[in-house]
Order: sequence, then structure tokens, then C-alpha cells
Amino acid sequence: MDNFQTALNFTDVSEDGWVWLRQPEIALTEYMRKLVKGHGSSIDLDCNDMELSETLTEHLFDDPKQSIDGLIAEHYTILWAYATLREKLKWYEDAGIPAIPDYGLNTIRRAINRYGTAPQLQMAIKEMSELTKAICNLQRAVTFNYRNGAKIKVAHESVREEIADVYIMLAQLVEIVGKPEEVQQIVLEKLEQLKGALDGGEVQSE
Repeated sequence: MDNFQTALNFTDVSEDGWVWLRQPEIALTEYMRKLVKGHGSSIDLDCNDMELSETLTEHLFDDPKQSIDGLIAEHYTILWAYATLREKLKWYEDAGIPAIPDYGLNTIRRAINRYGTAPQLQMAIKEMSELTKAICNLQRAVTFNYRNGAKIKVAHESVREEIADVYIMLAQLVEIVGKPEEVQQIVLEKLEQLKGALDGGEVQSE
């Protein structure tokens, strides 16, 4: 693993929700305890990890240029924030959600401004209709032509292309209706509902 990959994988969030360093393999709170001891910091270590985390957060207001306590607290916060951000980005990667770079978002806004909201809403309907057709073709292929690998491959490729078109239009819809954080919250709630239904053995029709 090169230096770049090592840096990207320097921290992560464990299953219990605590941040860990990977080189060396150690919990971030334990690493902070070592720093406090090693640098003569006055931060109280006679506490559990949660209390230590809260104490370090309080010392974040100390000037890191004037106080070793503030410097350690700043170091802790940077590592914690980095690990948390890495974990959230990993959600997108694991879910296979395409990334839209800054220039892509700018292009989406330009399209809305140039063509107007109503035409772009109509375009969203059209692209979703195309995806529906592609899904129907895939369903027919796997149902009636399940031995024809070539047809199924073509159907898969068609669905992937239509997903890309719809994904761009969904990004435009979020730009049009606003409040993406609410959309994110609703997604989480619906996933919890699905999880509850699966855990309870229920079959969802919608």
C-alpha cells in the first residue's frame, strides 16, 4: 500500500461507532491518552472514553498555538471528523451511487436555468419512462429468455444506461424542489421501515 492509500485508510469507524487508527491498530481515544501522557498535557485521563471525548471537545476552544491541550484536542477532532467523513463517503461507494462532481452540479443548474423548470420536469418523466421500459425488457429477458445470455446482457446494459439518465434527472429534481437533507432523512426512514418489515417477516407491497 503506497503513502496515498495509507493516508486514505489511516482511520475508520468500527462497528461499535468508535474511531480507530489502522497504523498503529489502536482506538483513537487510546491514542489520545498516549499523546496526553507523552506530551505532558493537563487533560484529565481519569475518565472513560466518552468523558475523554467530551473533554477533548471542550479543549478545542484552546489556542493550539499556545496550549498543548488545544493542539491535542485539534488533532483528535481532525482525525474524528476525517474518519466520520470517510465512513459517509463509503456509504455511497458501497451502495454504488454515482458521484456527481462540482462541474456536474453546475451543468445541472445551467440546464434548469436554460430550459426552464417545466421542460426539465417533463424530461424527468420521459427518462423515467425509458427506464421503466428497459426494466420491462429485462424482466421479459430473465423470464422468457433466461438461457439467452446475449439478450440478458443487452437488457442489463440498457437498464444501466437508463439508470444513468434517471440519476441525472433525480439530481435535477432535488435541485428544483430543494432541501436535499429532507430527502436524505426520508430515505433513512424508509430504509428503517423496510428493515423493520424484513426483520418482522412481513412482505411489503409498495
